[in-house]
Amino acid sequence: MLVRMNRRATDIAREVRAGVAEGELGEGEWLGGERDLVESFQASRATVREALRMLEADGYVTVRRGPGGGVFARRPTRSDLAGALGAHLGLAGAGAAEVAAAASLVGALATARGLDRNRALRVLSEAMSVLTESAAAAARPGQVA
Repeated sequence: MLVRMNRRATDIAREVRAGVAEGELGEGEWLGGERDLVESFQASRATVREALRMLEADGYVTVRRGPGGGVFARRPTRSDLAGALGAHLGLAGAGAAEVAAAASLVGALATARGLDRNRALRVLSEAMSVLTESAAAAARPGQVA
């Protein structure tokens, strides 16, 4: 099944991701309700909902229904990032050798930038686990992944 992505929804999601990554949106910060976001982004309800689904799947927002609810910013966890990276690597057809090469490059880049090399490598390691589990599930006859 082919899924067409709404460009405006993708732009909204990118804007929120950038706000979280740059620290403009803090952990647990209330972004508003659906109506607020429709107005703020000057987009249709369907477009805002699509953007929220993308953001929620990637771990950048939490959506709470009911009184006191709305959309709240969150920083993705290492597991969120590893899951997304593993899915992307799998879709790109990456194998263990490509992931190992990426791990070596990420480790070097993290060290050069003064970042936590071990943390970067743990994300890649978890992504590799997701990729391996997906491949194993796909190889099992009669199983739906």
